[in-house]
Amino acid sequence: MKRVCLLIAAAVMLLGGFMEYAAAADDPNTAKQLNLNIIGARKQLPEDWEPADQQDEIGVDFDIRGHGWPVSLNFVYLYATDKGTAEAIIEQNNVTTSFTSIEREAITQEVSAGLKKIWTNEYGFSLFVSGGADWIKGSVEFTNVSTFEESKMGWYAGAGGYYTMFNLINVGVWGRYSDAPLTIAGTELNAGGWHYGALAGIRF
Repeated sequence: MKRVCLLIAAAVMLLGGFMEYAAAADDPNTAKQLNLNIIGARKQLPEDWEPADQQDEIGVDFDIRGHGWPVSLNFVYLYATDKGTAEAIIEQNNVTTSFTSIEREAITQEVSAGLKKIWTNEYGFSLFVSGGADWIKGSVEFTNVSTFEESKMGWYAGAGGYYTMFNLINVGVWGRYSDAPLTIAGTELNAGGWHYGALAGIRF
């Protein structure tokens, strides 16, 4: 009799686990999913970066969620650049040089790893929030003078939304804020900032 009771209990547990697995598979918010999106955006750096503070940005935003996971793993790479002409005071090897007019190009790169929470409804619309660690590299190239660069770990937080067509193609909006203080050419600069733009990609 004890064996029968144990078998019944085991069967109930297995049935419960199977039902939970099936329910998770039907739930678009916990089902296995992978998104690979291309980002086209504008990055607004702090005004200390003027005249190269309005950067054009391109990147890749990848997230993956295993079966039943409440959140996705999120990995992002971003490359942004802008250039302009302005006055500059450059410190190099304890020597300070002043220029009345010089062209400079600013480049920032970000490599992020964090978590993303995605909410999807039955019509294929999704909203998300994300956040995590962000390695940011900033560089400034002064024409015919020199290039200065530094990198540091920082953080990011993002949000956006998209529509998935044919259960395959993502199209939507994307934004985030990142933060990482650097010292470049003797000047303290934050290589993060506001990012806003569009995304397009594929969902698997």
